[in-house]
Amino acid sequence: MTEVPENVMETQDLIPYILSYTSRILTDEIVKNYSKKLEEYINNVSINADDHILNIIKNLEHPICPRCGKSMVLRTARKGSNKGSQFWGCSNFPSCRITKELV
Repeated sequence: MTEVPENVMETQDLIPYILSYTSRILTDEIVKNYSKKLEEYINNVSINADDHILNIIKNLEHPICPRCGKSMVLRTARKGSNKGSQFWGCSNFPSCRITKELV
């Protein structure tokens, strides 16, 4: 079985996660608009399970930034204790400074 990345959650964990937030930050209108967009997207997606799995594998080989959705690029540390080691860095740097360890 493939290890699930930390930014992915199982469907059954979604509702408890959402309910754990008690502060209201979105208006009902914003929620309805996003719900409508999600519903339209779900109804128009034509990807099958095999394509989905291939997409996951591709993202593991060349990850996508979990914060901004841009592709990540292979970088080499130029200074510090990790000097010379490679890591994944967001291509949207310096606006987005997310990094991932190279596995």
